[in-house]
Formats: sequence, C-alpha cells, structure tokens
Amino acid sequence: MYLDNFLSADAEGKSSDSLHRKLQELAMRAWDSAGILSAEDKQVLSSSEVIELGVRIDGARGLLGVSPERLLKTLLASVHFLQRPRWNKKLAQIILGRWVFVAQFRRPAMGCLSRSWETVEASWPSPRQVGQVHKEVLALMCLAPLLQTDLRAGYDSVVTCSDASEHGGAAARSAGLTWSGKSLVGFLADQRLQPVRQGILLISVFNGMGGMFRIYDVLGVCVDGRISIDISRTANRVTRSTWPGVLELHDITLLKREDVWGWANAYPRIKEVHVMAGFPCVHLSSVRLNRQNLHGLARAPTCFGPS
Repeated sequence: MYLDNFLSADAEGKSSDSLHRKLQELAMRAWDSAGILSAEDKQVLSSSEVIELGVRIDGARGLLGVSPERLLKTLLASVHFLQRPRWNKKLAQIILGRWVFVAQFRRPAMGCLSRSWETVEASWPSPRQVGQVHKEVLALMCLAPLLQTDLRAGYDSVVTCSDASEHGGAAARSAGLTWSGKSLVGFLADQRLQPVRQGILLISVFNGMGGMFRIYDVLGVCVDGRISIDISRTANRVTRSTWPGVLELHDITLLKREDVWGWANAYPRIKEVHVMAGFPCVHLSSVRLNRQNLHGLARAPTCFGPS
C-alpha cells in the first residue's frame, strides 16, 4: 500500500501546535510500522500554508482556493482561447473545465457559465454563440481574485434551495426550522433514539427501489448488510444513491452458489438473514393500475429475465 495524499488541518485555537504535530508524527509512525509507504520529501508539518494538487490552503488569511500558479496558467490559457480567430471545441472544453475547477471554491461563480455548455454541445455554433462563450470566460477572468472560500465565514441564517432543471425553475427560502424540522434534529441528537444494531443481513430479491430496505429504516433497525437483486438500471440507481453500501446484483438467473458462499465470508458476524422477494412481473401486482394479470405475461415474455 502507498499513501499518496493525506491532509490534516487544525482549526485556529482548537489545539496547540505541538499537540497537532505530535498527533501527525504518531500517525506517520503507525503507517510506517504497518508497512505503508509514503514520500517523505513531500511531507509538510506545522505549516500555515499548503499547496496540494493545485489547491492552496492559506491558514494565515483563512482562505481556500486554487493555487496562484494554477490560476495564472488558467488565465493565460483563457487569453490564448479568446484571441483565436477560429472556434476550437476541444480547447473550449479544456478552458471551461479549468474554470469549473477554479469556481468550485466559490460556487455562485458557476452562474457565469449560463450559455457555454449548449454552445460546446452544438455541432456548428454560430458566431453569436461563440461570442457568448467568450463573454462568460472573460467574466470569470475578472472575478478570478474573488474565487476563494473564506474558511472563517459564519453561517447564514437564511437557507436557499434552487432547482437545476433545464425545463423549469424553483427557489425556496427558509429562515428557520419548522416543528417537523426541530423534531428531526432532536431525534438525530438523542442517542437513545438511534437505530438498534441487530446483526441482520437483508437480501431483497426483485428489489425495485428498495422498499424492503426502507422498512427497516422506518423501524429504526440498523442492519449489517444489504444485498439487492434487480435487473432495472433505474431502480438500481435509486437504491445505490439511497444506500451507498448496498451489494448490487442484477440478473437473478446468473446467481451461483459461490456467490452465496461469498456473502457468508463478507458478513461473518451476521446472526439472522432476512430474505424478501416481490413478484417480478408487474402485471400480477395488485398495485399496478390497469394490470392485465396473466394476459400481460403473454405480451411481456421477458419479465422473468433480462430485456
């Protein structure tokens, strides 16, 4: 194993410099004893300013942003892009990608790129579209010194929520928590109300969007493992996003005995295995509107296997 990048930052006034350095040295000693390699010439200890992978942490000013060298290269490349007489799609993608990296430290600046993406996707952009890209890149160049995160900034009491849909828009504003929000915060803060770990492995066959998994969440039961078996890519994407640690399988007809033995090795401390399965053909489901029952099976012969 090789430790490539590790960064440990200490908030101002939280601990002494000697304690912070000692903890770092203990961690390095532990890595060395475990045989984990690292580059000693790249190690930086007790520094108020660090530049790593093109990102600078300025502890003296409390700023987080792109390194000056990378920002300068981005500006020079942008000048070259603006001076080119002909449109170059690949170069535009490179320039926009670099500015997205810079703007991630001041995300509202992403709003400058409102028309550039549709121009890049166009097969033959018009001169007007190209000019719009140039204007948006120039705006980011002018804002470049401000594209940093203030690590010492306080939290705003007003929370906003925006919609990124290309076909609609919405915005919400909240100045405080509702009764439901306060109830949720109290629930999350009370250790007595945390989920109870029971040593359970859940196996959901024809999982869909994870209805079985959700049941245990509602009951407040913390399981040790989740296995999902479903062929729908859309449903698997929902399950994967909601329960990131889920073991995802697709075609049940390809499941082998070796896979089951692998589960036993992957979850050695399991006390109970709960298996649930919903019928894979929706025409036989009572929750489907206008279902055709057995007649639907004749029209959908692939419902038991991959489509």
